[in-house]
Amino acid sequence: MRHDDTPAGGGGAAALPAAPEELLELLAERFEALGDERGAELAEDLYERSPAVMRELAGHVSGAGDPEAASLVEALWTALADDGVLEAARYEDGGIAGAEAWLRRAAEAGHPPAMSALAGLLFDLGWHPGAELWWRRAAAHGDTGAAGGLGSLLQRERPAEAEEWYRVAADAGSGFHMFVLGNLCRGRGRLDEAEDWYARAAAAGPPRAEDAAYSLGVLLAVRGRADEAREWLCRAVRGGVPDARIHLALLECGRGRAEEAAEWLRREAEEGSSRSAAAHLLAEWSAGAGDTGRADAWRRRADRGGPGEMVRLGVLLDEHGLADEAREWWRRAGGQGDARVRMDLGSLFHGRGLPDEAEHWYRAAAEVDDCGAAAMYLGELLWERGRTGEAADWARRSAEEGQPGGVLLLGRLLAELDRADEAAEWLLPAAEEGVPAAGHLLAGLLAARGADAGAEEWFRRAAETGTPEYLGDLGVFLLERGRAEEAEPWLLRAVDAAQDPDRLGIGEPGDLTALYGLGLLCAGQGRADEAFTWFERAAEAGVPGAADRFAALLDDRGRTAEAAGWRDRDTAAGV
Repeated sequence: MRHDDTPAGGGGAAALPAAPEELLELLAERFEALGDERGAELAEDLYERSPAVMRELAGHVSGAGDPEAASLVEALWTALADDGVLEAARYEDGGIAGAEAWLRRAAEAGHPPAMSALAGLLFDLGWHPGAELWWRRAAAHGDTGAAGGLGSLLQRERPAEAEEWYRVAADAGSGFHMFVLGNLCRGRGRLDEAEDWYARAAAAGPPRAEDAAYSLGVLLAVRGRADEAREWLCRAVRGGVPDARIHLALLECGRGRAEEAAEWLRREAEEGSSRSAAAHLLAEWSAGAGDTGRADAWRRRADRGGPGEMVRLGVLLDEHGLADEAREWWRRAGGQGDARVRMDLGSLFHGRGLPDEAEHWYRAAAEVDDCGAAAMYLGELLWERGRTGEAADWARRSAEEGQPGGVLLLGRLLAELDRADEAAEWLLPAAEEGVPAAGHLLAGLLAARGADAGAEEWFRRAAETGTPEYLGDLGVFLLERGRAEEAEPWLLRAVDAAQDPDRLGIGEPGDLTALYGLGLLCAGQGRADEAFTWFERAAEAGVPGAADRFAALLDDRGRTAEAAGWRDRDTAAGV
Protein backbone atom coordinates (compact mmCIF):
# COMPACT_ATOMS: atom_id res chain seq x y z
CA MET A 1 0.00 0.00 0.00
CA ARG A 2 1.29 3.46 -0.80
CA HIS A 3 1.35 6.08 1.90
CA ASP A 4 1.91 9.23 -0.11
CA ASP A 5 -1.26 10.74 1.35
CA THR A 6 0.19 10.62 4.86
CA PRO A 7 1.35 14.04 6.03
CA ALA A 8 4.79 14.56 7.37
CA GLY A 9 5.45 15.87 10.83
CA GLY A 10 3.17 15.11 13.72
CA GLY A 11 5.96 15.05 16.24
CA GLY A 12 4.06 17.34 18.62
CA ALA A 13 0.77 15.42 18.55
CA ALA A 14 1.26 14.01 22.04
CA ALA A 15 1.08 17.49 23.62
CA LEU A 16 -2.13 18.46 21.83
CA PRO A 17 -5.62 18.27 23.35
CA ALA A 18 -7.52 15.03 22.90
CA ALA A 19 -11.01 16.46 22.27
CA PRO A 20 -11.92 16.70 18.56
CA GLU A 21 -13.67 20.07 19.03
CA GLU A 22 -10.56 21.67 20.59
CA LEU A 23 -8.38 20.28 17.83
CA LEU A 24 -10.74 21.63 15.18
CA GLU A 25 -10.57 25.08 16.77
CA LEU A 26 -6.77 24.99 16.72
CA LEU A 27 -6.76 23.77 13.14
CA ALA A 28 -9.15 26.54 12.03
CA GLU A 29 -6.92 29.11 13.72
CA ARG A 30 -3.88 27.69 11.95
CA PHE A 31 -5.59 27.85 8.54
CA GLU A 32 -6.65 31.43 9.26
CA ALA A 33 -3.06 32.34 10.08
CA LEU A 34 -1.94 30.74 6.82
CA GLY A 35 -4.67 32.46 4.82
CA ASP A 36 -5.88 29.02 3.70
CA GLU A 37 -9.60 29.50 3.01
CA ARG A 38 -10.21 25.98 1.70
CA GLY A 39 -8.57 24.43 4.74
CA ALA A 40 -10.74 26.57 7.02
CA GLU A 41 -13.87 25.46 5.15
CA LEU A 42 -12.92 21.80 5.52
CA ALA A 43 -12.23 22.23 9.23
CA GLU A 44 -15.67 23.81 9.65
CA ASP A 45 -17.34 21.02 7.65
CA LEU A 46 -15.67 18.37 9.80
CA TYR A 47 -17.84 19.34 12.76
CA GLU A 48 -20.37 17.05 10.99
CA ARG A 49 -17.96 14.14 11.47
CA SER A 50 -17.84 13.21 7.78
CA PRO A 51 -15.19 10.62 6.84
CA ALA A 52 -15.13 12.00 3.30
CA VAL A 53 -14.32 15.50 4.60
CA MET A 54 -11.65 14.04 6.88
CA ARG A 55 -9.95 12.38 3.94
CA GLU A 56 -10.13 15.54 1.84
CA LEU A 57 -8.72 17.55 4.73
CA ALA A 58 -5.85 15.07 5.14
CA GLY A 59 -4.98 15.33 1.45
CA HIS A 60 -5.26 19.13 1.54
CA VAL A 61 -2.88 19.41 4.48
CA SER A 62 -0.46 16.93 2.93
CA GLY A 63 -0.30 19.06 -0.19
CA ALA A 64 0.09 22.29 1.79
CA GLY A 65 3.26 21.04 3.49
CA ASP A 66 2.67 22.82 6.81
CA PRO A 67 4.07 20.70 9.68
CA GLU A 68 1.88 22.31 12.36
CA ALA A 69 -1.33 21.71 10.40
CA ALA A 70 -0.18 18.15 9.65
CA SER A 71 0.42 17.52 13.35
CA LEU A 72 -3.06 18.81 14.19
CA VAL A 73 -4.71 16.64 11.54
CA GLU A 74 -2.87 13.55 12.79
CA ALA A 75 -4.02 14.19 16.34
CA LEU A 76 -7.55 14.89 15.09
CA TRP A 77 -7.67 11.63 13.17
CA THR A 78 -6.65 9.73 16.29
CA ALA A 79 -9.28 11.53 18.38
CA LEU A 80 -12.02 10.80 15.88
CA ALA A 81 -11.41 7.08 16.23
CA ASP A 82 -13.39 7.30 19.46
CA ASP A 83 -16.31 8.81 17.54
CA GLY A 84 -16.51 5.94 15.06
CA VAL A 85 -15.59 8.17 12.13
CA LEU A 86 -12.65 6.00 11.17
CA GLU A 87 -14.86 2.90 11.20
CA ALA A 88 -17.20 4.58 8.72
CA ALA A 89 -14.27 5.72 6.60
CA ARG A 90 -13.45 2.11 5.82
CA TYR A 91 -16.57 1.72 3.71
CA GLU A 92 -17.08 5.08 2.01
CA ASP A 93 -15.91 5.41 -1.58
CA GLY A 94 -12.18 5.92 -1.76
CA GLY A 95 -11.75 5.59 1.97
CA ILE A 96 -9.89 2.34 2.45
CA ALA A 97 -6.41 3.34 1.32
CA GLY A 98 -6.49 6.65 3.17
CA ALA A 99 -8.04 5.17 6.28
CA GLU A 100 -5.44 2.40 6.42
CA ALA A 101 -2.55 4.86 6.42
CA TRP A 102 -4.02 7.09 9.11
CA LEU A 103 -5.34 4.25 11.23
CA ARG A 104 -1.93 2.63 11.21
CA ARG A 105 -0.27 5.81 12.45
CA ALA A 106 -2.82 6.16 15.25
CA ALA A 107 -2.52 2.47 16.12
CA GLU A 108 1.26 2.57 16.22
CA ALA A 109 1.00 5.59 18.50
CA GLY A 110 -0.80 3.34 21.01
CA HIS A 111 -4.47 4.27 20.45
CA PRO A 112 -6.64 1.17 21.17
CA PRO A 113 -9.75 2.19 19.13
CA ALA A 114 -7.49 2.80 16.13
CA MET A 115 -5.81 -0.59 16.68
CA SER A 116 -9.21 -2.26 16.65
CA ALA A 117 -10.43 -0.31 13.62
CA LEU A 118 -7.21 -1.11 11.74
CA ALA A 119 -7.66 -4.79 12.58
CA GLY A 120 -11.21 -4.65 11.25
CA LEU A 121 -10.02 -3.08 8.01
CA LEU A 122 -7.32 -5.72 7.56
CA PHE A 123 -9.87 -8.45 8.30
CA ASP A 124 -12.19 -7.04 5.62
CA LEU A 125 -9.30 -7.15 3.17
CA GLY A 126 -8.74 -10.80 4.07
CA TRP A 127 -5.38 -10.00 5.70
CA HIS A 128 -6.00 -12.16 8.74
CA PRO A 129 -2.54 -12.36 10.36
CA GLY A 130 -2.38 -8.55 10.50
CA ALA A 131 -5.94 -8.37 11.81
CA GLU A 132 -5.07 -10.85 14.56
CA LEU A 133 -1.96 -8.89 15.50
CA TRP A 134 -3.80 -5.57 15.93
CA TRP A 135 -6.88 -7.05 17.58
CA ARG A 136 -4.63 -8.76 20.13
CA ARG A 137 -2.86 -5.49 20.85
CA ALA A 138 -6.20 -3.68 21.22
CA ALA A 139 -7.59 -6.46 23.42
CA ALA A 140 -4.51 -6.18 25.64
CA HIS A 141 -5.57 -2.56 26.22
CA GLY A 142 -9.06 -3.71 27.26
CA ASP A 143 -10.89 -3.11 23.96
CA THR A 144 -13.84 -5.53 24.15
CA GLY A 145 -14.74 -5.02 20.49
CA ALA A 146 -11.31 -6.40 19.65
CA ALA A 147 -12.07 -9.49 21.75
CA GLY A 148 -15.17 -10.15 19.66
CA GLY A 149 -13.19 -9.61 16.47
CA LEU A 150 -10.62 -12.17 17.57
CA GLY A 151 -13.41 -14.64 18.21
CA SER A 152 -14.73 -14.21 14.66
CA LEU A 153 -11.25 -14.50 13.19
CA LEU A 154 -10.28 -17.64 15.11
CA GLN A 155 -13.58 -19.50 15.08
CA ARG A 156 -12.82 -21.82 12.18
CA GLU A 157 -9.18 -22.69 12.83
CA ARG A 158 -8.92 -22.31 16.62
CA PRO A 159 -12.45 -22.70 17.99
CA ALA A 160 -11.47 -23.18 21.63
CA GLU A 161 -9.52 -19.93 21.71
CA ALA A 162 -12.27 -18.18 19.73
CA GLU A 163 -14.75 -19.13 22.42
CA GLU A 164 -12.51 -17.64 25.10
CA TRP A 165 -12.45 -14.31 23.26
CA TYR A 166 -16.20 -14.38 22.70
CA ARG A 167 -16.59 -14.83 26.44
CA VAL A 168 -14.41 -11.78 27.10
CA ALA A 169 -16.67 -9.69 24.84
CA ALA A 170 -19.85 -11.17 26.28
CA ASP A 171 -18.74 -10.72 29.89
CA ALA A 172 -18.08 -7.06 29.04
CA GLY A 173 -21.76 -6.70 28.14
CA SER A 174 -21.90 -7.41 24.40
CA GLY A 175 -25.34 -8.84 23.72
CA PHE A 176 -24.32 -9.75 20.21
CA HIS A 177 -21.51 -11.97 21.45
CA MET A 178 -23.78 -13.51 24.08
CA PHE A 179 -26.00 -14.55 21.17
CA VAL A 180 -22.98 -15.86 19.24
CA LEU A 181 -21.98 -17.96 22.26
CA GLY A 182 -25.51 -19.32 22.47
CA ASN A 183 -25.31 -20.51 18.88
CA LEU A 184 -21.82 -21.87 19.39
CA CYS A 185 -22.75 -23.84 22.50
CA ARG A 186 -25.91 -25.21 20.93
CA GLY A 187 -23.97 -26.35 17.88
CA ARG A 188 -21.58 -28.22 20.19
CA GLY A 189 -24.36 -29.87 22.15
CA ARG A 190 -23.81 -27.85 25.34
CA LEU A 191 -27.47 -27.00 25.69
CA ASP A 192 -27.47 -25.73 29.28
CA GLU A 193 -24.80 -23.17 28.40
CA ALA A 194 -26.60 -22.26 25.19
CA GLU A 195 -29.78 -21.63 27.15
CA ASP A 196 -27.94 -19.37 29.59
CA TRP A 197 -26.27 -17.31 26.87
CA TYR A 198 -29.50 -16.90 24.90
CA ALA A 199 -31.27 -15.70 28.03
CA ARG A 200 -28.48 -13.20 28.76
CA ALA A 201 -28.53 -11.95 25.17
CA ALA A 202 -32.29 -11.53 25.27
CA ALA A 203 -31.96 -9.44 28.44
CA ALA A 204 -29.10 -7.35 27.01
CA GLY A 205 -31.24 -5.52 24.47
CA PRO A 206 -30.45 -4.67 20.83
CA PRO A 207 -29.13 -5.69 18.40
CA ARG A 208 -29.89 -9.41 18.82
CA ALA A 209 -32.24 -9.58 21.78
CA GLU A 210 -35.30 -10.70 19.80
CA ASP A 211 -33.28 -13.20 17.79
CA ALA A 212 -32.00 -14.59 21.09
CA ALA A 213 -35.58 -14.87 22.38
CA TYR A 214 -36.49 -16.82 19.24
CA SER A 215 -33.50 -19.16 19.54
CA LEU A 216 -34.15 -19.69 23.22
CA GLY A 217 -37.80 -20.49 22.52
CA VAL A 218 -36.90 -23.06 19.88
CA LEU A 219 -34.26 -24.62 22.14
CA LEU A 220 -36.69 -24.89 25.05
CA ALA A 221 -39.31 -26.43 22.75
CA VAL A 222 -36.81 -29.08 21.66
CA ARG A 223 -35.97 -29.71 25.32
CA GLY A 224 -39.63 -30.27 26.17
CA ARG A 225 -40.21 -27.14 28.26
CA ALA A 226 -43.26 -25.98 26.40
CA ASP A 227 -44.57 -23.26 28.72
CA GLU A 228 -41.25 -21.43 28.82
CA ALA A 229 -40.76 -21.93 25.09
CA ARG A 230 -44.15 -20.37 24.37
CA GLU A 231 -43.28 -17.29 26.41
CA TRP A 232 -40.05 -16.67 24.50
CA LEU A 233 -41.55 -17.41 21.09
CA CYS A 234 -44.42 -15.01 21.76
CA ARG A 235 -41.84 -12.34 22.53
CA ALA A 236 -40.10 -13.16 19.25
CA VAL A 237 -43.40 -12.79 17.39
CA ARG A 238 -43.93 -9.37 18.97
CA GLY A 239 -40.40 -8.47 17.92
CA GLY A 240 -41.10 -9.41 14.32
CA VAL A 241 -38.70 -12.35 14.12
CA PRO A 242 -39.43 -14.39 10.97
CA ASP A 243 -40.74 -17.96 11.47
CA ALA A 244 -41.55 -17.52 15.17
CA ARG A 245 -45.25 -18.17 14.45
CA ILE A 246 -44.43 -21.47 12.73
CA HIS A 247 -42.48 -22.65 15.75
CA LEU A 248 -45.35 -21.61 18.02
CA ALA A 249 -47.69 -23.64 15.82
CA LEU A 250 -45.43 -26.68 16.03
CA LEU A 251 -45.18 -26.23 19.78
CA GLU A 252 -48.96 -26.02 20.26
CA CYS A 253 -49.51 -28.98 17.93
CA GLY A 254 -47.13 -31.05 20.02
CA ARG A 255 -49.21 -30.17 23.09
CA GLY A 256 -52.41 -31.30 21.40
CA ARG A 257 -53.77 -27.77 20.95
CA ALA A 258 -54.72 -28.10 17.30
CA GLU A 259 -56.86 -24.98 17.04
CA GLU A 260 -54.26 -22.70 18.62
CA ALA A 261 -51.62 -24.23 16.34
CA ALA A 262 -53.77 -23.68 13.24
CA GLU A 263 -54.41 -20.07 14.25
CA TRP A 264 -50.70 -19.32 14.41
CA LEU A 265 -50.25 -20.89 10.98
CA ARG A 266 -53.17 -18.96 9.51
CA ARG A 267 -51.64 -15.71 10.73
CA GLU A 268 -48.30 -16.67 9.21
CA ALA A 269 -49.95 -17.69 5.93
CA GLU A 270 -51.72 -14.34 5.72
CA GLU A 271 -48.99 -11.91 6.71
CA GLY A 272 -45.71 -13.67 7.47
CA SER A 273 -42.48 -14.24 5.58
CA SER A 274 -43.04 -18.02 5.34
CA ARG A 275 -46.55 -18.01 3.88
CA SER A 276 -46.12 -21.03 1.62
CA ALA A 277 -44.45 -23.07 4.36
CA ALA A 278 -47.37 -22.30 6.68
CA ALA A 279 -49.86 -23.17 3.96
CA HIS A 280 -48.14 -26.53 3.40
CA LEU A 281 -48.57 -27.39 7.07
CA LEU A 282 -52.19 -26.21 7.10
CA ALA A 283 -52.92 -28.38 4.04
CA GLU A 284 -51.28 -31.37 5.71
CA TRP A 285 -53.14 -30.89 8.96
CA SER A 286 -56.48 -30.28 7.25
CA ALA A 287 -56.06 -33.47 5.23
CA GLY A 288 -55.20 -35.34 8.41
CA ALA A 289 -58.43 -34.06 9.96
CA GLY A 290 -60.43 -35.27 6.95
CA ASP A 291 -61.22 -31.77 5.65
CA THR A 292 -60.24 -32.35 2.01
CA GLY A 293 -61.80 -29.14 0.73
CA ARG A 294 -59.80 -26.95 3.07
CA ALA A 295 -56.69 -29.07 2.46
CA ASP A 296 -56.97 -28.51 -1.29
CA ALA A 297 -57.45 -24.78 -0.81
CA TRP A 298 -54.36 -24.49 1.38
CA ARG A 299 -52.38 -26.71 -0.99
CA ARG A 300 -53.14 -24.40 -3.90
CA ARG A 301 -51.83 -21.48 -1.89
CA ALA A 302 -48.77 -23.44 -0.80
CA ASP A 303 -47.93 -24.41 -4.36
CA ARG A 304 -47.48 -20.76 -5.29
CA GLY A 305 -44.17 -20.85 -3.46
CA GLY A 306 -42.85 -23.79 -5.46
CA PRO A 307 -40.84 -26.72 -4.12
CA GLY A 308 -38.27 -24.38 -2.66
CA GLU A 309 -40.72 -23.61 0.14
CA MET A 310 -40.83 -27.30 0.99
CA VAL A 311 -37.07 -27.12 1.53
CA ARG A 312 -37.58 -24.11 3.79
CA LEU A 313 -40.26 -25.94 5.75
CA GLY A 314 -37.93 -28.89 6.17
CA VAL A 315 -35.28 -26.58 7.65
CA LEU A 316 -37.80 -25.22 10.18
CA LEU A 317 -38.97 -28.69 11.16
CA ASP A 318 -35.39 -29.85 11.58
CA GLU A 319 -34.64 -26.81 13.74
CA HIS A 320 -37.63 -27.76 15.91
CA GLY A 321 -36.21 -31.25 16.45
CA LEU A 322 -38.53 -32.98 13.98
CA ALA A 323 -35.82 -34.57 11.84
CA ASP A 324 -37.96 -37.33 10.28
CA GLU A 325 -40.64 -34.86 9.21
CA ALA A 326 -37.95 -32.54 7.83
CA ARG A 327 -36.44 -35.26 5.67
CA GLU A 328 -39.88 -36.19 4.36
CA TRP A 329 -40.44 -32.63 3.14
CA TRP A 330 -36.98 -32.53 1.60
CA ARG A 331 -37.72 -35.83 -0.16
CA ARG A 332 -40.96 -34.40 -1.50
CA ALA A 333 -39.24 -31.23 -2.69
CA GLY A 334 -36.47 -33.14 -4.45
CA GLY A 335 -38.96 -35.55 -5.99
CA GLN A 336 -40.62 -32.86 -8.07
CA GLY A 337 -37.86 -32.91 -10.67
CA ASP A 338 -36.69 -29.34 -10.18
CA ALA A 339 -32.92 -29.26 -10.68
CA ARG A 340 -32.57 -25.95 -8.85
CA VAL A 341 -34.26 -27.36 -5.74
CA ARG A 342 -32.10 -30.47 -5.85
CA MET A 343 -29.02 -28.27 -6.06
CA ASP A 344 -30.31 -26.28 -3.07
CA LEU A 345 -30.65 -29.54 -1.15
CA GLY A 346 -27.12 -30.48 -2.14
CA SER A 347 -25.85 -27.11 -0.90
CA LEU A 348 -27.86 -27.49 2.31
CA PHE A 349 -26.27 -30.81 3.19
CA HIS A 350 -22.85 -29.71 1.94
CA GLY A 351 -22.97 -26.73 4.29
CA ARG A 352 -23.92 -29.01 7.17
CA GLY A 353 -20.91 -31.20 6.61
CA LEU A 354 -22.91 -34.16 5.25
CA PRO A 355 -21.13 -34.96 1.97
CA ASP A 356 -22.94 -38.23 1.27
CA GLU A 357 -26.35 -36.53 1.30
CA ALA A 358 -24.95 -33.59 -0.65
CA GLU A 359 -23.59 -35.91 -3.31
CA HIS A 360 -26.95 -37.70 -3.57
CA TRP A 361 -28.83 -34.49 -4.30
CA TYR A 362 -26.19 -33.03 -6.62
CA ARG A 363 -26.32 -36.28 -8.61
CA ALA A 364 -30.10 -36.13 -8.70
CA ALA A 365 -29.89 -32.57 -10.03
CA ALA A 366 -27.23 -33.47 -12.58
CA GLU A 367 -29.46 -36.21 -13.96
CA VAL A 368 -31.93 -33.56 -15.13
CA ASP A 369 -31.34 -32.70 -18.78
CA ASP A 370 -29.07 -29.72 -19.52
CA CYS A 371 -28.18 -29.12 -15.89
CA GLY A 372 -24.58 -28.15 -16.35
CA ALA A 373 -24.52 -26.20 -13.09
CA ALA A 374 -25.38 -29.29 -11.04
CA ALA A 375 -22.69 -31.30 -12.82
CA MET A 376 -20.22 -28.55 -11.91
CA TYR A 377 -21.25 -28.56 -8.23
CA LEU A 378 -21.00 -32.33 -8.14
CA GLY A 379 -17.55 -32.15 -9.69
CA GLU A 380 -16.43 -29.64 -7.06
CA LEU A 381 -17.73 -31.85 -4.26
CA LEU A 382 -16.03 -34.95 -5.66
CA TRP A 383 -12.79 -32.98 -5.99
CA GLU A 384 -13.06 -32.01 -2.32
CA ARG A 385 -13.53 -35.69 -1.51
CA GLY A 386 -10.33 -36.63 -3.34
CA ARG A 387 -12.04 -38.29 -6.32
CA THR A 388 -10.30 -36.17 -8.95
CA GLY A 389 -10.83 -38.41 -11.96
CA GLU A 390 -14.56 -38.76 -11.32
CA ALA A 391 -14.74 -35.03 -10.65
CA ALA A 392 -13.17 -34.37 -14.05
CA ASP A 393 -15.82 -36.52 -15.76
CA TRP A 394 -18.62 -34.41 -14.26
CA ALA A 395 -16.77 -31.18 -14.97
CA ARG A 396 -16.44 -32.28 -18.60
CA ARG A 397 -20.18 -32.85 -18.79
CA SER A 398 -20.77 -29.40 -17.32
CA ALA A 399 -18.35 -27.88 -19.83
CA GLU A 400 -19.97 -29.72 -22.72
CA GLU A 401 -23.30 -28.21 -21.70
CA GLY A 402 -21.85 -24.72 -22.00
CA GLN A 403 -21.31 -23.92 -18.32
CA PRO A 404 -18.38 -21.45 -18.05
CA GLY A 405 -17.68 -22.52 -14.48
CA GLY A 406 -17.55 -26.12 -15.68
CA VAL A 407 -14.86 -25.21 -18.21
CA LEU A 408 -12.78 -23.54 -15.51
CA LEU A 409 -13.21 -26.47 -13.14
CA LEU A 410 -12.27 -28.93 -15.88
CA GLY A 411 -9.17 -26.90 -16.69
CA ARG A 412 -8.03 -26.98 -13.06
CA LEU A 413 -8.74 -30.69 -12.69
CA LEU A 414 -6.98 -31.66 -15.90
CA ALA A 415 -3.96 -29.61 -14.85
CA GLU A 416 -3.92 -31.45 -11.51
CA LEU A 417 -4.07 -34.74 -13.42
CA ASP A 418 -0.98 -33.65 -15.43
CA ARG A 419 -3.04 -33.29 -18.59
CA ALA A 420 -2.05 -29.68 -19.29
CA ASP A 421 -2.41 -29.92 -23.09
CA GLU A 422 -5.98 -31.12 -22.75
CA ALA A 423 -6.70 -28.41 -20.19
CA ALA A 424 -5.41 -25.76 -22.58
CA GLU A 425 -7.65 -27.11 -25.37
CA TRP A 426 -10.70 -26.50 -23.19
CA LEU A 427 -9.57 -23.14 -21.83
CA LEU A 428 -8.51 -21.54 -25.12
CA PRO A 429 -12.00 -21.28 -26.69
CA ALA A 430 -13.45 -19.89 -23.46
CA ALA A 431 -10.63 -17.37 -23.21
CA GLU A 432 -11.14 -16.29 -26.82
CA GLU A 433 -14.85 -15.85 -26.09
CA GLY A 434 -13.95 -13.33 -23.41
CA VAL A 435 -13.96 -15.34 -20.17
CA PRO A 436 -11.11 -13.64 -18.21
CA ALA A 437 -10.71 -16.45 -15.69
CA ALA A 438 -10.14 -18.92 -18.53
CA GLY A 439 -7.48 -16.66 -20.03
CA HIS A 440 -5.82 -16.32 -16.64
CA LEU A 441 -5.71 -20.07 -16.11
CA LEU A 442 -4.44 -20.56 -19.63
CA ALA A 443 -1.68 -18.01 -19.02
CA GLY A 444 -0.51 -19.93 -15.97
CA LEU A 445 -0.39 -23.20 -17.94
CA LEU A 446 1.58 -21.59 -20.74
CA ALA A 447 4.02 -19.96 -18.32
CA ALA A 448 4.66 -23.31 -16.62
CA ARG A 449 5.52 -24.77 -20.03
CA GLY A 450 7.91 -21.93 -20.86
CA ALA A 451 5.67 -20.46 -23.56
CA ASP A 452 6.27 -16.91 -22.30
CA ALA A 453 4.94 -15.02 -25.30
CA GLY A 454 1.54 -16.72 -25.16
CA ALA A 455 1.46 -16.52 -21.39
CA GLU A 456 2.12 -12.79 -21.39
CA GLU A 457 -0.61 -12.18 -23.96
CA TRP A 458 -3.23 -13.92 -21.84
CA PHE A 459 -1.98 -12.43 -18.57
CA ARG A 460 -2.35 -8.98 -20.16
CA ARG A 461 -5.84 -9.72 -21.49
CA ALA A 462 -6.95 -10.91 -18.05
CA ALA A 463 -5.35 -7.88 -16.36
CA GLU A 464 -7.32 -5.54 -18.60
CA THR A 465 -10.41 -6.45 -16.55
CA GLY A 466 -8.86 -4.67 -13.54
CA THR A 467 -9.20 -7.76 -11.31
CA PRO A 468 -6.61 -7.48 -8.50
CA GLU A 469 -5.43 -11.07 -8.79
CA TYR A 470 -4.91 -10.80 -12.54
CA LEU A 471 -3.10 -7.46 -12.25
CA GLY A 472 -0.80 -8.88 -9.59
CA ASP A 473 -0.04 -12.07 -11.48
CA LEU A 474 0.95 -10.08 -14.57
CA GLY A 475 3.26 -7.97 -12.42
CA VAL A 476 4.83 -11.05 -10.82
CA PHE A 477 5.21 -12.69 -14.25
CA LEU A 478 7.13 -9.65 -15.53
CA LEU A 479 9.18 -9.37 -12.33
CA GLU A 480 10.28 -13.01 -12.51
CA ARG A 481 11.55 -12.33 -16.03
CA GLY A 482 13.73 -9.42 -14.97
CA ARG A 483 11.37 -6.68 -16.19
CA ALA A 484 11.02 -4.83 -12.89
CA GLU A 485 10.23 -1.40 -14.36
CA GLU A 486 7.32 -2.86 -16.32
CA ALA A 487 6.20 -4.96 -13.36
CA GLU A 488 5.93 -2.21 -10.72
CA PRO A 489 2.97 -0.28 -12.22
CA TRP A 490 0.98 -3.52 -12.55
CA LEU A 491 1.74 -4.54 -8.96
CA LEU A 492 0.74 -1.11 -7.66
CA ARG A 493 -2.47 -1.24 -9.69
CA ALA A 494 -3.22 -4.65 -8.15
CA VAL A 495 -2.90 -3.26 -4.62
CA ASP A 496 -5.02 -0.21 -5.45
CA ALA A 497 -7.70 -2.34 -7.10
CA ALA A 498 -7.82 -4.68 -4.10
CA GLN A 499 -8.76 -1.67 -1.95
CA ASP A 500 -11.40 -0.29 -4.31
CA PRO A 501 -14.67 -0.15 -2.29
CA ASP A 502 -16.67 -0.91 -5.43
CA ARG A 503 -14.85 -4.22 -5.74
CA LEU A 504 -14.20 -5.06 -2.11
CA GLY A 505 -16.58 -7.45 -0.39
CA ILE A 506 -16.39 -7.84 3.36
CA GLY A 507 -14.08 -10.70 4.16
CA GLU A 508 -13.14 -11.18 0.51
CA PRO A 509 -9.39 -10.74 0.01
CA GLY A 510 -8.03 -8.84 -2.93
CA ASP A 511 -4.71 -9.72 -4.51
CA LEU A 512 -1.97 -10.82 -2.14
CA THR A 513 0.90 -11.81 -4.39
CA ALA A 514 1.35 -8.19 -5.45
CA LEU A 515 2.33 -7.21 -1.90
CA TYR A 516 5.11 -9.78 -1.78
CA GLY A 517 6.13 -8.97 -5.34
CA LEU A 518 6.53 -5.31 -4.48
CA GLY A 519 8.67 -6.28 -1.50
CA LEU A 520 10.94 -8.34 -3.73
CA LEU A 521 11.07 -5.61 -6.34
CA CYS A 522 12.02 -2.87 -3.86
CA ALA A 523 14.55 -5.10 -2.13
CA GLY A 524 16.16 -5.90 -5.46
CA GLN A 525 16.48 -2.19 -6.23
CA GLY A 526 17.95 -1.29 -2.85
CA ARG A 527 14.79 0.51 -1.67
CA ALA A 528 15.03 -0.95 1.83
CA ASP A 529 12.37 1.12 3.62
CA GLU A 530 9.80 0.47 0.90
CA ALA A 531 10.68 -3.23 0.88
CA PHE A 532 10.16 -3.33 4.65
CA THR A 533 6.68 -1.78 4.29
CA TRP A 534 5.58 -4.15 1.52
CA PHE A 535 6.86 -7.27 3.28
CA GLU A 536 5.06 -6.14 6.44
CA ARG A 537 1.80 -5.83 4.48
CA ALA A 538 2.40 -9.19 2.83
CA ALA A 539 3.01 -10.81 6.22
CA GLU A 540 -0.17 -9.25 7.58
CA ALA A 541 -2.03 -10.58 4.55
CA GLY A 542 -0.81 -14.11 5.20
CA VAL A 543 1.18 -14.50 1.97
CA PRO A 544 3.17 -17.75 2.31
CA GLY A 545 6.79 -17.06 3.19
CA ALA A 546 6.23 -13.35 3.79
CA ALA A 547 6.29 -13.58 7.58
CA ASP A 548 9.71 -15.23 7.52
CA ARG A 549 11.05 -12.62 5.09
CA PHE A 550 9.64 -9.81 7.21
CA ALA A 551 11.07 -11.41 10.35
CA ALA A 552 14.55 -11.31 8.79
CA LEU A 553 14.15 -7.58 8.16
CA LEU A 554 13.03 -7.07 11.75
CA ASP A 555 16.12 -8.96 12.94
CA ASP A 556 18.26 -6.64 10.85
CA ARG A 557 16.71 -3.71 12.71
CA GLY A 558 17.27 -5.26 16.12
CA ARG A 559 13.58 -6.04 16.70
CA THR A 560 14.17 -9.69 17.54
CA ALA A 561 11.10 -10.26 19.71
CA GLU A 562 8.78 -9.10 16.95
CA ALA A 563 10.72 -11.21 14.46
CA ALA A 564 10.23 -14.32 16.58
CA GLY A 565 6.50 -13.64 16.73
CA TRP A 566 6.21 -13.51 12.94
CA ARG A 567 8.24 -16.70 12.51
CA ASP A 568 5.92 -18.45 14.94
CA ARG A 569 2.96 -17.40 12.79
CA ASP A 570 4.57 -18.84 9.67
CA THR A 571 5.33 -22.09 11.51
CA ALA A 572 1.75 -22.33 12.81
CA ALA A 573 0.48 -21.85 9.26
CA GLY A 574 2.65 -24.73 8.07
CA VAL A 575 4.76 -22.54 5.78
